[in-house]
Amino acid sequence: MADSDLSGDDRIRGGTQISVTVVLGGVLLVMGIVGFASGGQLLVFGVNPFHNVFHLLTGALAITAGLYADGVYADEFNKTAGVVYGLLVIFQLVAPDAAAALLNADLADLWLHVGLALAFGGVGFALPDRERRATETGQAAERSGR
Repeated sequence: MADSDLSGDDRIRGGTQISVTVVLGGVLLVMGIVGFASGGQLLVFGVNPFHNVFHLLTGALAITAGLYADGVYADEFNKTAGVVYGLLVIFQLVAPDAAAALLNADLADLWLHVGLALAFGGVGFALPDRERRATETGQAAERSGR
């Protein structure tokens, strides 16, 4: 669906979904790349090759979802990433030793993952998706005879 098929509010909501997906995806992609050269510590965050690959994949998927087909998958990606990072937070809380062994995750990583879960999930679930809103708007226009 082209953005011209959407009302101004829907373009803004879609733009927010896409912006969050692409910006956070870019940050994750860069951190995944830089993490390989960091020697196990990236600023205050613990990293290891598995952790770096996870960020590379998440970042690449986010950018793809935000840019492919005018970002129609951005909202679905944001919802999914919010849930995945939320589950990662739960894993870190329930099994901190396993999380540390698998991801070299520490307290700073826990708070980063909380922030990512809230950012992706908040935007993904709080803003209505563009397809549904456009369908509802089109149906309302048909009923009103426009």
